[in-house]
Formats: sequence, structure tokens, C-alpha cells
Amino acid sequence: MSDDKKTKTADKKIQPLSIALKNVSYIVSSKKKKTEKVILREINGRFSAGKVTAILGSSGAGKTTLLNIVAGKTEATGSVLINGQRFQAEKMKKISGFVSQEDILLETSTVDELLRMSAVLRLPSSLSAPEVEETIDGVVGTLMLDKCRNTVVGEINSVGLSGGERKRASIGMEMITNPPILILDEPTSGLDTFTAYVVVKKLKEIAQQGRTVISTIHQPSSDTFHLFDEIVLMIDGSVVYWGPTSQVISYFAGLGFVCPTYTNPADYFFMELLNGETEGVGEDAIREKREKQREIISQWRTRAHSGAVEEEFTAVKYKELKRTVSFLRQYLFLQARSIKNVLRNKRLSMMKLFQAVFIGTLGGMIFAGGGKDGDGLSVGRVARGCIFFMSTNQVYSPAGTTCTVFAVEKRIFEKEFHAGYYKVFPYYLSKVISELPVQILTSATLSIILHVAAPLRKDLVGFVGSTFFLCMLSMNSFMIGLVVSACFSDPLYSTATLPLVIFPLILTGGLFGKGGSVFSWLRYVSPYKYAVDSIMTLEIVGRKINGTDITEIALEADYTFDNLLVNFFVLAGFIAALFLLGFAVLFATSTRKRV
Repeated sequence: MSDDKKTKTADKKIQPLSIALKNVSYIVSSKKKKTEKVILREINGRFSAGKVTAILGSSGAGKTTLLNIVAGKTEATGSVLINGQRFQAEKMKKISGFVSQEDILLETSTVDELLRMSAVLRLPSSLSAPEVEETIDGVVGTLMLDKCRNTVVGEINSVGLSGGERKRASIGMEMITNPPILILDEPTSGLDTFTAYVVVKKLKEIAQQGRTVISTIHQPSSDTFHLFDEIVLMIDGSVVYWGPTSQVISYFAGLGFVCPTYTNPADYFFMELLNGETEGVGEDAIREKREKQREIISQWRTRAHSGAVEEEFTAVKYKELKRTVSFLRQYLFLQARSIKNVLRNKRLSMMKLFQAVFIGTLGGMIFAGGGKDGDGLSVGRVARGCIFFMSTNQVYSPAGTTCTVFAVEKRIFEKEFHAGYYKVFPYYLSKVISELPVQILTSATLSIILHVAAPLRKDLVGFVGSTFFLCMLSMNSFMIGLVVSACFSDPLYSTATLPLVIFPLILTGGLFGKGGSVFSWLRYVSPYKYAVDSIMTLEIVGRKINGTDITEIALEADYTFDNLLVNFFVLAGFIAALFLLGFAVLFATSTRKRV
């Protein structure tokens, strides 16, 4: 790629934004234990434009909490100022990009498609197609993503992007909007020393374009450490140093902590200052170390309070940085992406199809030839058993698969939703629509195999009618799985909850639904009941086998043609109700306040 393309992102005018913190504290209260835990204590400092600042500290020091406060994800006491103006958390998304520690990316997308999604969904719609392409090319050039631009993300530890490429792709998605503030949580986590150095070097180049780059970091190498313009060191929620990296060694040397020559400063600070635990020493040594930590905290707090935090009173411009595009544009893009995801995820698609073929073949072997030597009623009862078999499969398999698959996709949705890519409804609608062909194909495959092998009706009307209602049952099952999985962030809870929902509907909606149980009313809210009633009617009522009318088998369970239209509307109503319920649950769980 030419040097001109590499500098396109840098050529765009960037509004310098500096962030000042004044007496910022964060306290977590426990109502049950009636206790309070101080996470951050009176933080004062400044993140300057044009510089990359690293926040270092041991686990539990408050690094991520400080980062979330700056990003507007967590509320705290004290003041956060942007260019001297009061911090507006709800507008932070418009002026900043946030890159989480874990690279949550759609595995079937290429790097180009990820960047294009960010451009299509977050850049102003007034931009022309050439301008959008220029923006994408600029980010690709800046982050050196040329070689992997058309490579799919892939699963971790599989063929696809490397760890460094995944991280740079995540950064690129935020860079598309040319934000003046870039915030990163542990961008080098899981990367080797060289790859971590490359990532931080790119961050430094990005900062030199006029951006404010803020990052938490954990044990960087010596070369990586010296790339940072400024360093923030934290102990137990307090800052012990905030200033130029070039001065940190001399500052602590003045306090009696001299970093040995040829020693990585980051390693020295972690071992001698930031870490409160000391292996293999007694309580006296630990107590002495704690006392030294309190002393250096006090030293810095006195210094921080004595120096005024410089403020800038340049108006912050929000309007042109990020915009949410129209519903139609969101939906069309997400629908195309969702369909592409289904087509590219060949392993999952083939597994669903194989499942239908395997279950159909197994059922065909079990029910094939059943009752042939007996009378027509005996064969009819075999056919009835086959109907219950395929209906039960289609009420559980789609729901179970959805709970497993959507748990992974939901993490991607939540990351993209909170980053402002799209709203809940267009994503949800595209997800449901793209699943329709899958449910039709698997239901039809199962139905074809069983109609050929088992003693079911071979005529077109019987086959098409039964398959149609089987598809409606499958869509109901898919929607139930979507509702259940939308309720939980952890797939373990959704898969554990699903049987508690599905099995009562199967038991009360099938052969055992007409008893006097206190739960028998559940049959009227069971899609399984209405689908089985319809398929039984189409397969059994009015049919003669070996000269015997087997209608009496159906009449025992009140299966009549008069109910077909009613059953259709009831099943369609269930799909609509579950669709609305799933949307409501997903909206509630994704928009609730996050701590």
C-alpha cells in the first residue's frame, strides 16, 4: 500500500481533547454486609492529547475501573472534564473508541467486512461511497492490515487471524470514525512480546496524530514500556505516579526505590512497589512493604493536590464523529451479514442437516414396516408413534441448538450494540429472518425421510401439510430457544433452563395432556399440542390402511379437519408472541445499566 493511503487517516482533522480528573473516587456498597469497599481514592490527573498513556497496577488496583469511568461506562464521585467542560457520559461514545480486552469478533467475517460494518453503520450517511472506501483504506494502511484484509477472523487457535491481527482489527473498527479519544483495556493481553510491541507502537503512531490514547497494561517488556509517553502507576485504588515515562525512574529513585541498571522498569515496579504480596517472607516483611506503599501514596497525593490540573476551554464537537444510521440501513446490512454468516458457517449448517438426516434415518428404521402383518389399526398406531417422534424432535432440537449458538453470538451483539453500531430491533429481526430457511430445510429433510420410510401418507397433500406444520413447530421451538438464551449471559444457565420450559410443554401437549393433572392447562399454551393435532389430522383422519378406516384412532384424541385453520392461527400467534417476548427480553438485558 502506498504511503499516501497509509496517511489518509492522519490527514483528517482531529480535534485535540484532553481529559482531566479531579478528586475522582469510586466506592462499592454492600447492603447485605453493610460495608463499603473503596475502589478508587481521590484520583487527580490529566490524559493529554497527542500522547499514549498507560495505566499500570497489580490485579485489583483499580485500573479497569478508572478506564471505565473515563469511558463513561461507570459513574463516580468527583469531576471528569473534557477540555475543561463537564464530562457528558452519554456522549462519550461519539468522541471516543473503546477496545475491550477480549477481541469479540464475528468469526465468519473478514477484516474488510468488519471495518466496512463500522463505516456503514457509524459514519454519517452523507459520506459518498468513495469517501467511505478512502476511510477504510486509511485505517487498513495505518494499522498494517493489508495482508490480512480479506482473511476471515476464524476461531481462536484455528486458521484465521493471529492474535496481533485480531487486536489490530478491533482497534481498526474503532478507528473508522476517527475518534479523538481511544481507550483500550489490556490491548497486549495474550500476545507475545514482539506482537505486543508492534501493537503499542501503532498506538503511539495513532496518538501522534493528535489523539488521546489511554490504555491499561500488564507487565510490558522494557521496549514496550518506553514507548508510552506517560505512565500512571496505581496501588489499591490510589495513584502513586502520573507523569512522563522518562521521569518515573528518577522520581522513585528520589524516594529510595532505585531501579537497577539493565532491569525492566515495569518488572521492578511490579515486584517492589505495586504488588502487595511477597512470596516466602514473613508477616513483618509484608507489613513493612505495606507501610512503604502507604508512604509513597501519601507522597504522590500531596504532590497531586499541590499542582493544579491544567484545563482547556475549547468547545467539544460531537455532531460529526459518530451517527446512528436509519433503521432500514441497519437492518439491510445486518440481514446480509447474518445470511452470509449462515452460508459461511458450513460446519454448523452441515451439523444441523446431519442431525435431521440421522434422526430421520433412525426413526425410519424404527417405524419402517411396523404393523404390516397386523390390521390397519396396528399400522395406524405405528404411524401415530412416528408423528409423536418427529414432532418431539422438532420441538427440542431447534431450541437446544439455538441456546448453544446464540450464547456465542450474543456476546458479539452486546459488544457491537454498546459500541453504538446498531439498535436491538434490526439485529433481532435479521437474526430471526435468517433462521427461517434453516428451520424449513431441516424440517423438510426429516419429514421426507420419515414419509418415505415410515407408514405415513405418501400423497402430496399429506406430505406438504405435515411438513408445513412441522416447520411451524420448528420455528416456535427456535423462538423459545431464543427467548431463553436472551435471558442469560452465561450459556450454562440457558441450557439448564431450557428443559424446564420444553418438557412440560411436550408432556402436557401430547398423549398425557388430557388427564386431570393440575398442569393440564399447559396444553393450551403448548405449540407442540397444536402442531401434533394438525399433523395427526392430516395423516390419520379419513385414511384407510389394509381396508380399515383408522379415523377412530384420531377421534380418540379429537383430531378433526375443522381445527386445522384454528391450529394454524394459534401457532402463528405463538410465533408472533414469542418474537415480541424475545425482543423485549433481549432489549431489557442489553440496555440495563452495567456496573
